[in-house]
Amino acid sequence: MVKLHIWVFIILIYLLDFGYGDAIEVPPLNINQKDLMKHLSLVDIKIALPVIYVFSDSFVDNGNNKAILGNKDASGGGCFPFGIDFDGKPTGRVTNGRIGVDFIATVAGLPYPPPIMGILYTLGARKFFVSNVSPLGCSPFNINTKNHSGPCVEEIKNCASVYNDLLLGLLAKLQSTLHVKPRSYGFKDVNTSCCIDNNGTRIQVCAPNIAPYKDRKNRVFFDPFHPSETMHFLWARHFLKDSSVCSPINLIQLMQA
Repeated sequence: MVKLHIWVFIILIYLLDFGYGDAIEVPPLNINQKDLMKHLSLVDIKIALPVIYVFSDSFVDNGNNKAILGNKDASGGGCFPFGIDFDGKPTGRVTNGRIGVDFIATVAGLPYPPPIMGILYTLGARKFFVSNVSPLGCSPFNINTKNHSGPCVEEIKNCASVYNDLLLGLLAKLQSTLHVKPRSYGFKDVNTSCCIDNNGTRIQVCAPNIAPYKDRKNRVFFDPFHPSETMHFLWARHFLKDSSVCSPINLIQLMQA
């Protein structure tokens, strides 16, 4: 019987227990593998993967929702303003530009992952990168619609931490560095989204065909639920290089295994 090696990575989406970070410079849209590796200070590393399959929720969805819901449904990232920084075209990614898996695919020497639905294991999938639950109580939607005294809605955030504690037990000191020291990462706003809803509240799904705010690079969230391209690049960079947010090894080490 063939022995299967399944690598399970438990990821702290918002890098909760980090100290001071460095300001984020998102690389250009069409950057190639060599230049992105240089941008990430990943020198003398050779990586060549045949394919990457992505399956998860809308945080890393690369177009499956758009294929299901159609081009007019804002919740699936199928219409403007989603994709405003992806050549101005909505792709089904629920953010302004690329998502974290796009950067990871480029590092692996692959094109951006297309929408894929199917039975992955029978297709040969053997290495898995599994994300935990993000601090849901810190999203703009919950911050602006629930009663709370701190920077986040603790009751909701604690529900996510219960799951994460059971998943690996790494989140005993759950706290959001980005909410405490956002400027150390170059963020100026961690509580509100870039896009505008029909009511002008910025706590609902983005209104179709209305331009978002221009300071997208300085915000953690693009809509009330999903990260901006800058935030996606931040977590992709840490997943690739930092074993303190990936267990048992980082993503570069997984690619080389």
